[in-house]
Amino acid sequence: MGPAGTKSTRRHLVETRHGTMHVRVWAPATVDPAATPLVLLHMSPLSSRMFLAIAPLLARTRPVIVPDRLGFGD
Repeated sequence: MGPAGTKSTRRHLVETRHGTMHVRVWAPATVDPAATPLVLLHMSPLSSRMFLAIAPLLARTRPVIVPDRLGFGD
């Protein structure tokens, strides 16, 4: 478990027609089906790593999805 009942980050590789995209996902320990997911987009030339401190805190009440833009991050 991460901060305040948040699951630790899960990492995924998503295939797109332009290449493979790395995505980090945080979610509350118990997910409310009515909770709207929050998507965080990083600035160029950075990566999803810029949200490693804040994403678990934001994920206390909703899923947080942080993709790396193609060519950046993992």
